[in-house]
Amino acid sequence: MPDWHDFPCVVKPLVLSGSRGVIRADDPAELRAAMARIGALLRSPDVAQRRDPDLGRVLIEQFIPGPEVALEGLLVRGHLHVLALFDKPDPLDGPFFEETLYVTPSRHPAPLQDAIARAVSDGSRSRPAASVVSAAAPCGSASA
Repeated sequence: MPDWHDFPCVVKPLVLSGSRGVIRADDPAELRAAMARIGALLRSPDVAQRRDPDLGRVLIEQFIPGPEVALEGLLVRGHLHVLALFDKPDPLDGPFFEETLYVTPSRHPAPLQDAIARAVSDGSRSRPAASVVSAAAPCGSASA
């Protein structure tokens, strides 16, 4: 069990996508329950067959309330090419984060969209970039 003290937090399995297995925890008891639930999901036959070296690893991040966006892009030689920035208009407060509706083009102001792209670019390497960013946080709060 990780030693985590910054609540609320979000627990994310590294090998899943589409917010599958992402759970918010508001205290240590909820974090233990989230870890148990994610562990069971990762041991399920459809997931365990992947034999991915990161199968048992999770990412724990501080939960940042507010609107989210999703950025799809391609980072080539250190330069991010934004393919699309999607607004996620449904509230995503947890404890689970089902993928629902994405809206593009984004309705956020251009300076915020630029700041989001910079935050994703700063946190990425040469690879496809698919990131979810809190539009309410100071840009720099991105997860790829």
